[in-house]
Amino acid sequence: MRYDDPTLRRQLAGAYALGTLRGTARGRFERLMQQDRELRRLVVEFQEDLVPLALAAPEVRPPARVRRRLAAAIAPPTRQSTEPGWWQRLGFWRGLAGVNAALAVALIAFIGVGVLRQAPPVASELVYVGVLSDVSDQPKVAVLAYNRPFRLEITAKDALSAPPGAELRLWIRERDTDRAVFLRAIPAGEKVFALDDERWKLLRDAKALLITRGTIGTPTAVPGGEILYQGVCVNLKKWSNARAGG
Repeated sequence: MRYDDPTLRRQLAGAYALGTLRGTARGRFERLMQQDRELRRLVVEFQEDLVPLALAAPEVRPPARVRRRLAAAIAPPTRQSTEPGWWQRLGFWRGLAGVNAALAVALIAFIGVGVLRQAPPVASELVYVGVLSDVSDQPKVAVLAYNRPFRLEITAKDALSAPPGAELRLWIRERDTDRAVFLRAIPAGEKVFALDDERWKLLRDAKALLITRGTIGTPTAVPGGEILYQGVCVNLKKWSNARAGG
C-alpha cells in the first residue's frame, strides 16, 4: 500500500503509539512525522486513547538492570560527557505542540508498564501489526505477529470476552480474493498464541484482520457471527523496504 493511504497511516500511527513499531520501521516513521503535521496529530490521538489503559495497568517492579538504565538515562549529564542525554534524544517529541506534561507522564507510564512488561525476547521480530477498530471506528485491539517462534499477541483496551456458548474468532481477509479465512479462536483470558507454519502463511496473504463472535461448534467456513473489530494488517518488513526504495 502507498504511504499516503489514510487507512495505512492510521494503522502505522496506532502501532507507533502502542510501542510495537520498532527497529528500522520505527525510525523511518519518526522521520516521516517530522515532516507531516497530520501524521503527528494521528499519533497524539491514539496516545490519548491509550492513556486510560496505561493508568489501569497493574504496577510492576522492573528488573534491576532496567532500573539502572533508567537512572543513567535521566541523570544530569556531567561536564565531561558529550553523549546526548535522554531528553535530547527526544527532539521529535519536543516538536509535538499538542502534548502537555500530564500526557507525557501517562505515555511514559504506558511504555514502561505496558509495552516493556510484555516485550518479547530480543531474538524475536515483530513482522505483522493490525490495529483493529470497533463499529464506531475507535481503535480497541492490537494484534501483533512475531516470528522466531511464530506467535500472536493480542492487546485490547477492554477485556475480550464472549457469553456462555460463544467464542471470539480471529480471521484474515485475503489480499487478492477479499475472502475471509478463519485463523483461530481466541480463548478468554489468553493473550499470546502459538502459530503453526500453515497459519503463519495465511498472514502473508492478509490485507486485513477481523474478530467475530460465533457459537462454539459452528462451522468456520465463513464469518457467520457479528464482526466486532476489524483493521488493516501491515507487513512491517514490506512497508520499511518500500519506503527505503521509494
